[in-house]
Amino acid sequence: MADECEAKIFEGDVGTEIRFKVWTCDETVDPHVVELVDISSAVPASGDIEIIFIRPEDATPLKVDGVFETDGTDSLCKHVSVADDLVPFGDWIGQARIKLTDGRWATSTIEFEVFEKLFDD
Repeated sequence: MADECEAKIFEGDVGTEIRFKVWTCDETVDPHVVELVDISSAVPASGDIEIIFIRPEDATPLKVDGVFETDGTDSLCKHVSVADDLVPFGDWIGQARIKLTDGRWATSTIEFEVFEKLFDD
């Protein structure tokens, strides 16, 4: 029996936060300069922060609105899971897209595993 505590995402979890960081990289200088993007001018409820997840098996996309982790000045946004959006279990891919008045940014993709739950609610 394992005696370690590791956070896992389970199928159908509600309230799980999946975070994204928005940054830009200036590749014209060496070494490259990475800068965080202030996304505070985005309006989350209007679709300015869109997150897409690719589900396992049939690669069905799930599009959701994102919200700020704090106030957006830290470049962080997230999705907080609701009932039935983290279904089915398996390997998932996620990416956020931010629309601001001066441009549009996409985050790096993230990969995460959603584990099968043993209990049927």
